[in-house]
Amino acid sequence: MRKLKTSVKSLIIIILVIVTGIIAVALRNKFVSDTKASAHESTSNNLVITNDTYLTTAPYDPAVPSKEVRSGWQKKGSGKVFIDKEGKEVKEGVGETSDGKLYLVKNGKPADPGMNLVDNNIFYVGDDGEITRAVYGDKPMVALTFDDGPAKYTEEILDVLKEYNAKATFFINGEDVESYKNAVIREHNEGHVIGNHTQNHKTLTKLSVKDIREQLKQTDDIVYDLCGVKTKYLRPPGGAVDDKVKGAVNMPMINWSVDTRDWDHDNADKTLREVKKSTNDGSIVLMHDRMKSTAQAVKDIVPELLGRGFQLVTIEEMSLLRGGTEPGQVYFSFVP
Repeated sequence: MRKLKTSVKSLIIIILVIVTGIIAVALRNKFVSDTKASAHESTSNNLVITNDTYLTTAPYDPAVPSKEVRSGWQKKGSGKVFIDKEGKEVKEGVGETSDGKLYLVKNGKPADPGMNLVDNNIFYVGDDGEITRAVYGDKPMVALTFDDGPAKYTEEILDVLKEYNAKATFFINGEDVESYKNAVIREHNEGHVIGNHTQNHKTLTKLSVKDIREQLKQTDDIVYDLCGVKTKYLRPPGGAVDDKVKGAVNMPMINWSVDTRDWDHDNADKTLREVKKSTNDGSIVLMHDRMKSTAQAVKDIVPELLGRGFQLVTIEEMSLLRGGTEPGQVYFSFVP
């Protein structure tokens, strides 16, 4: 009898083990099935990106930007296209990437490196069409100009301009270049315009036509030997111009509309005050980079003008966007 009871207990235990195993297998199969279904549903709604194009299960909706969108130049077939931050293809004009960089696209390709004039705007373009600097024709602008350099304080001024990505025009005397070659090289390499202020700062109205041309040529040759470019604009010493000078000079002559008189008072606060008081859209500001006080004033002048919404540009940039210049003519400003 005792043996029978023991056998029954063993049988019951075996049955319970078998039933428990069946239930466990059923639950595991159901979990796997639910997981696969969930994964399939999730994947079907994701943006799928390849190296060639953008593929989605629904039309692109800019109101619901996807973190998956890649902007910039993307491969497409054997070529490439520019995709902006909204996922749209740009074939002509300016495109912006998700990280805020601007690119100039022409005929679906990167614009040529260097200066590009587009719709009365100037874009400086680097590799792959990236815009490194822009000047907009419909925005206010001012041209800072410096005479009588290069000099001891020229590079201090260049440091400030570089910090703010601002540009200026330096009217140099050829006789001073030998002592400050690095300053002139920096002026050219950093995108400023080098203008001609004659070889020895002689008043041109007192010279013969031959001597006028020789004064300009000497400085021109020095700049060309050092930087590989020739000067395009003349700042007559003292602003002195007459018909004889106009006839002898084969380049535009640039005078000024804001005279800081920094050479006279040698005071940084007065220089700054005059710029703040007299500068308007299209102004040409006269200063001298041989003055220590001017180098000090520029540290405040540049952020002051930028803060007022002015673009700080070269004479070349402002003239291109404001009607151009002609050889033998004198310009005091470039008002819109």
